[in-house]
Amino acid sequence: MVGAGAPVNVPEHAASLMVPSNTLLFRSEGLRIGLVRDGRIQLTPVKIGRDYGATVEVISGLQAGDTVVLDPSDSLISGAPVKVAR
Repeated sequence: MVGAGAPVNVPEHAASLMVPSNTLLFRSEGLRIGLVRDGRIQLTPVKIGRDYGATVEVISGLQAGDTVVLDPSDSLISGAPVKVAR
């Protein structure tokens, strides 16, 4: 995967959407998560609810079944090609 760590799949039937804290990107335009869509990165704005330290609750911007980038590089940009390692 170019410029990013391994992806994390959000469970399809999650009661609440929880992701590792190290999936978050703090950008000047606001908080983002890198999603993998059609083989490319899409930086998506998200809002978080509760912060549990190692994990955070995402209350908007993420859907069950989305593939998020774990440990994204600060230089990650939307549209960058990505190869998912499973």
